[in-house]
Amino acid sequence: RLEELTEILAPLLAEMTSRGTETHPRTPDTPSPAMAAFAQKEEEEDVDVPKQGETEGALKARMVEISVGEFRGQKVSLWDLLHSKYIPEEKRKEILHLYKMGILTIDQMETVITGIVNRTEEEKVKEAASHTDAPSSWEDPLRNHTVVLHVGEFQGQE
Repeated sequence: RLEELTEILAPLLAEMTSRGTETHPRTPDTPSPAMAAFAQKEEEEDVDVPKQGETEGALKARMVEISVGEFRGQKVSLWDLLHSKYIPEEKRKEILHLYKMGILTIDQMETVITGIVNRTEEEKVKEAASHTDAPSSWEDPLRNHTVVLHVGEFQGQE
């Protein structure tokens, strides 16, 4: 599914690059050149952009079955997934903006959001597996230290 998204977004980015959009370092608050170009295009063409309520309603209506993590085996709305611990705020804003601009369809949003959830859970499982294979950091020194006690030394003492 991530490959599908790449196939969809690659031509858009190539088109933006061919228009002469320069790429340069930016701060997190500054929109990327592609995002700025789409915002400018929206202003020029007066594109019909979904309002916040319409966006929220469409995303709440779209239910997705999740097979990993805290939502395992449940049907969850895209809206709830988008606002879950799996999607960082910056990524959430970017995805919503791309949807509102008409760049991403709701199907593509589903692909992106479920891909992020699945990838996050896979990384969590891999990390947990790597920690269980190795003994904890405090365990080795305790196991490798020998304490000598003489038998009977402590008998009868109060």
